[in-house]
Amino acid sequence: GGTQHWAYRGEQGEEQRVGEIVETRASARRATERVRILQEGKARSDKPRSRSAGLSRSECSAMLAEKTKFASKLEFSEEKHRFLENNNTNVTAEKEQYKEKCKELQNMVTRLQLTNDRLQNESLSSREELSKLRHSIEGNNKTIELLKVSEIKQRTQNEALVRESRTQNMLLSNLQTIHNNLERQ
Repeated sequence: GGTQHWAYRGEQGEEQRVGEIVETRASARRATERVRILQEGKARSDKPRSRSAGLSRSECSAMLAEKTKFASKLEFSEEKHRFLENNNTNVTAEKEQYKEKCKELQNMVTRLQLTNDRLQNESLSSREELSKLRHSIEGNNKTIELLKVSEIKQRTQNEALVRESRTQNMLLSNLQTIHNNLERQ
């Protein structure tokens, strides 16, 4: 029950994360385009230095606001990354518990099968217990398979978040460099 609920929340959150990543990338492209236009405009500008400096300051303020926005998004993405890492750790621990439980149940089935072979004519109740245990093992095996799939999804999401975090760090660094260049001009 808890694992299925968690997996559903993870799928639902994945769509939201993809949307946020696309939005962040689009904002980064817009900011880069504005910087390129500013640089081209500065190079062609024949206007007085004071007017050019005034435009640079306002554009610089806009870039600083954009940088702050990116920093906030990066911080949020890093928090989500930490959350997903914690979830991945929990899923891995839960998977190990199920593996151990499965081993215990498989050992129990083996013992029951030996007992059943010896007491086949006398133990109808042992056969029923064996059937129940087999169903339980099948259910646990299915659960383990679901956890494996979930773990792969988590790993993929974590890798994507790490790549996104690196990209955002590079964007922030580039924006800072541009900001510093604009302040010097």
